[in-house]
Amino acid sequence: MSTDDSKFREDVSACAAALNEHLPRLAARHTGLVLMAAMAEHVGGALQILMKSGQCTPEQARTLLAELETLVFAALSAPSPPGHPSGAAKGK
Repeated sequence: MSTDDSKFREDVSACAAALNEHLPRLAARHTGLVLMAAMAEHVGGALQILMKSGQCTPEQARTLLAELETLVFAALSAPSPPGHPSGAAKGK
């Protein structure tokens, strides 16, 4: 991994940690689905802004979205842990 990649990953981790500090307050006020829908709107809008400003190519945006899709659906193909039936957390 290059130094640029390593720095990028460190920055992503730091930003995710900062977001995690705020998520519990939002989750206390909104359902999980509403929170995720609002975050999806922000992600889509941010990607459009980044592409229009030349900070991100459409291919980079598609790659990011594909990585997100992989993360989301990977759990569906993995076996459920004992005592946690598949879909037990749906709805929130």
